[in-house]
Amino acid sequence: MKKILSKFSSAAPILGLSLGASELEIKVHNRQLARKYHPDKNDPATTGLTAAEASNFFKLLNNANEYLKEC
Repeated sequence: MKKILSKFSSAAPILGLSLGASELEIKVHNRQLARKYHPDKNDPATTGLTAAEASNFFKLLNNANEYLKEC
């Protein structure tokens, strides 16, 4: 259990979640962020990010999500 909490505490800020987030909250929030920052769907007027920045952030989101799935 300690390993899971330490992994989540390092990935939670990237996903914009609190440490007490449930598995469902993590999944829903990650999908929302993935849709918002997906390189093919990024709207710079909404996100304030260029296509390259959104792509990098999308990769970071995917890495954080994969990191949590390994728990």
